[in-house]
Amino acid sequence: MIDRFDPFGLPDCESEVAFLGDTYRDYFFRNIKYNHAAIDPRTYLIVGRRGSGKTALTQFFSFQDEIPNAIAIGMSDSRGNEAELYQQVMSKLAASQNQPRELAIPELARAWECLLWKVIFYRLRDRNKIFADVTPSGDIESHAGNFLRAILLDLATLLLGSDNQITRHAERFLADAQINAAKQAAIKFAKNNPLIIFVDTLETYTLRDSGTMKVLAALVQCAADFSQRFRQHDIHIKVCVAAEIFAQLRDSVILNPLKSVRDEVYLHWRPKELLRLMTWRMWKHLKRPTSAIDWNDYRSVLENGWIPFFGKTIVNGSGVVESTFPYVLRHTQLRPRQLIVLCNSIARCSQDGVASEWSGSIFSRPGVVGGIKAAEERLAEEVFNSYECVYQNAAGIGGALAGISSVFQGSELDRRGKITSSEWTTHYSLNSFRRFVSELGIVGVVRKSAANGKYLAADFEYSARGKIDITPDDTCAIHPMFYQKLRVQFDKKTVVFPFPGQEDFDELEYGDHID
Repeated sequence: MIDRFDPFGLPDCESEVAFLGDTYRDYFFRNIKYNHAAIDPRTYLIVGRRGSGKTALTQFFSFQDEIPNAIAIGMSDSRGNEAELYQQVMSKLAASQNQPRELAIPELARAWECLLWKVIFYRLRDRNKIFADVTPSGDIESHAGNFLRAILLDLATLLLGSDNQITRHAERFLADAQINAAKQAAIKFAKNNPLIIFVDTLETYTLRDSGTMKVLAALVQCAADFSQRFRQHDIHIKVCVAAEIFAQLRDSVILNPLKSVRDEVYLHWRPKELLRLMTWRMWKHLKRPTSAIDWNDYRSVLENGWIPFFGKTIVNGSGVVESTFPYVLRHTQLRPRQLIVLCNSIARCSQDGVASEWSGSIFSRPGVVGGIKAAEERLAEEVFNSYECVYQNAAGIGGALAGISSVFQGSELDRRGKITSSEWTTHYSLNSFRRFVSELGIVGVVRKSAANGKYLAADFEYSARGKIDITPDDTCAIHPMFYQKLRVQFDKKTVVFPFPGQEDFDELEYGDHID
C-alpha cells in the first residue's frame, strides 16, 4: 500500500518500484492501450513528455504476458544510475570524434549495437558458457547499475582504443568469430525465450550539447535497424525518448527520419484511460475488490469508482457547476504524473490536516478546489523546468504572459513576445515566441465553443502528433493549469477545456464525461 496521504500513488515510477518491490506488478494497471502498443514487435520507439509513463512501461516489459516466456533486459535508471551512466560514456565517445553528424551518427550507431549485444551477453551469461566468455570478467553484481558500468567501461576501452577510431574497433568487435558465435547462440535461445531490451533514456537533455544529441540520434538509428533485423528472431528493442526534445531530434539531428523513425508510439493519454488509471489506483489503495467495476466500460468506472468519492458535480471557484472528473482533469496536460499529484493534493486537503489513515470518504468541495489550487502552480513550474533543456530561461520567457486574459486573439502573442527579447539566450523572433508557448502547452487554439458560451474546447500541442502553429487571427486560450502561475485574468463564466479532438464535446455541456 502506498503512503496514507498518497492514495493515488507516488508521482514517479522509480519511487513506486522502490516502495512496492515485487508487488508493483499487482498495482500496475494493464488495461491501457499503450501497454499493448508498446509490446507490439513493430514498436521500437516510444515518445512521451515528462510524467507520461515511459518508465512505467519499461517496468511493464518485465511482467507482461503478451509475449510468453520473454526475458526483459533493461538499461534504465529505475534502480540506479544506468541511464545517466551510459549517456555520459556515450557522450564521451561522441566528443572524442569532433566530426559532423553525417559521420558521427553512423559511427555511434555501431557503438550502440556493440553495447546492446554486450548487455544481452551479460544478462545471459549464466545460460551458456559462450555468453560468459564474451562478458567482462570479475565479480560483478547484477543490480544497481554495476554490471552496466563494467560493460560501458569495457566498451569505451574497446571502441576508443588509442586512436579514437570507433568504426574500425566496432567493426572488428562485430566481426569477431567468438562474438558472432554468441550472437547466433542468442538468436537460438530467443526462439523459446524471446528477449526484450529496453532503453529508458534521460528525461533532461540540452539541445546545445551536440554530442549528446548525436548520441541519441544514433541510438534511434541503431534501434530502427536492430529491430528490423532481429525482431523476426524474437529479439526486440524498445527505446523511450523524451518528447520535449524529440521534434528537434527528428527534424534536425537524425540523418534519415523516414528510415529511422517509424511505427513510433506517442504517449498521448485520453481522458477515459486516465479515469480508469486513477480509479484503479484508488481502489487498490483501499483494497477494495476491483471485480466490482467493469474496467472496460468507462461509465461503470465513473459511476461505481469515481463518483462515490469525488461526487458527480462540483461548483468551481467561479460558481460554475462542472462534472468533477473533467474539472480535475482540465488542470492537467493529460499526463498521469500530473493527475496523481492533483488527486493526492485533493486527498490531503480533504483530510483537513487530520493525521490518520485516509478513510476513502467522499472528498469535500473545499478539498477538491483547494487541493487543485495547492498543486497546480507546482505542475506549471514542472513544465517550465522540463523545457529548460530546449529553451534556456523558460520561466523568464513565459513570464511575458503574466496578467493575460484566459481567451485572447493570437495577435496578442506578438505584442507580448516583443518584451521577451532580452530573456532569450538564442536568436529571438516573434515566431520563436509563438513556438515556445505552443510547445510548452501554455497556449492552445480554440476549436469549438458551446452554444451558450459556457465552455470552450481548445487544441494544445502536447496531445498532437505534430506542431500547432498559432496565427494572429486565431482565437487562443491559456491552459487552466497556468492560471495561478501567470496570474491570468479569466472570464468567470467561461470554462476552458484543453481536451483536443473530442468528438463528443457536447456531452461536456451537460455535465457528462468525455472520451
